[in-house]
Amino acid sequence: MKRIFVLLIGLLILTAGCTTLPIDRPTHQERPVTLILNNSMDDTKVMEVSVVELPAEYSIRRDNDSRVTTSIGQGLSIHDPGDGRVYETVELPESARLHGRDSLKPGDSNETSISSLPRNFAIVVVIYQNEEEIASYVTANCDDLALAQLRVEYDPEGASGTYACV
Repeated sequence: MKRIFVLLIGLLILTAGCTTLPIDRPTHQERPVTLILNNSMDDTKVMEVSVVELPAEYSIRRDNDSRVTTSIGQGLSIHDPGDGRVYETVELPESARLHGRDSLKPGDSNETSISSLPRNFAIVVVIYQNEEEIASYVTANCDDLALAQLRVEYDPEGASGTYACV
């Protein structure tokens, strides 16, 4: 009996951390994401919001015609071209679904919710300087947690954002 007990303890130690359950899979987003967009600039900004299934790659083209393809990472990422430059395009993958395009006047704020989300997704907010130039873009997702809120603001310092995962 002592041998069986020692064997069971040894087997338990050897298999610790091993499981066949899908514990590391992203959770299903059961509630909508609250999205808050703010324009703190002196001129009108257009903010375009999309939902992208992950994993996903996207391409950006800068004003000097350089093109970069990269993956959407985990967490909150804020991308500004810097030095008074702009992006010409942010090309999202085919899985992208346009949620909306808001024209925010100086000092305006818009709050909305995004529902019917896929299991593993990111929200991408593209901020337009004007009709032909992109000033900044923001990506957000919560890996294996649910994204509860995303707040994006554009002010004289550039884009900023916060997000909450639950």
